Amino acid sequence: MPVRACSGDQSAAVFAFGVPAPTTAFVNVGTGAFVQRALATSGAGATPGLLRSVLHAESAPAHKVAYSLEGTVNGAGSAIDWLARRNGLDMTRALQTMPAVLDASVATLLFVNGVGGLGAPYWLPDFPTKFVRAVSPQLEVTEATDMQELAAVVESISFLIAVNVDAMQRVAPLSRLVIVGGLSNCDCLCQTLAEATGLLVERPVLREATARGIAFLAAGRPPAWQSVPVERRFPPMGQPAVRERFERWRVAMALHGATA
Repeated sequence: MPVRACSGDQSAAVFAFGVPAPTTAFVNVGTGAFVQRALATSGAGATPGLLRSVLHAESAPAHKVAYSLEGTVNGAGSAIDWLARRNGLDMTRALQTMPAVLDASVATLLFVNGVGGLGAPYWLPDFPTKFVRAVSPQLEVTEATDMQELAAVVESISFLIAVNVDAMQRVAPLSRLVIVGGLSNCDCLCQTLAEATGLLVERPVLREATARGIAFLAAGRPPAWQSVPVERRFPPMGQPAVRERFERWRVAMALHGATA
């Protein structure tokens, strides 16, 4: 059998929708979360805290190389699993019933998300995991309802992704985010990400992007590639409460040494 394409999991996923646009960041949220944007050259996108690597290289001509800027989040689905072990919630059901916009009575906590250690752009392997008060990030919380804890964990995943997106925007502005992966089914995560970044978040019908991306590469990157319908769009709605919690979450992270 001839080898038509060779790629890594996340690198292939970026090509699920054809040649990636440099103004789009692609978010794949599973056990961990990965944020990638295509770059024009190897020298572009020198951003502290983010990874810069070869996204794809043509065997002929050898000089035709695509580069990417990448951010990684360790505590995504793994943070949801951590919470499930803590309180015994049926997470699949709980995530599906969460509203896209959190009620003030639920969004009272922030989650200092050190599950699996901090990836980009902090790179702190030993980092605490705790709940703190949204109004006083220096105060740890030991008692809360299950839904309050779940809301804080979901928001922390969106906030960790948003920090990486903010770093990417220092290179050049982005116009939208495309989100895939198992946790992309959570409307709250998607809407919070839109509010925190100020960018449109699009969730395609397609959830498994890697297989489709490697198929595109194996087909020789054809210019005519069947488009994938967007299942739902999450535009930022200008919710000041989410932006305020995002800033307070940054403060809580910084109190434990996470600055970027």
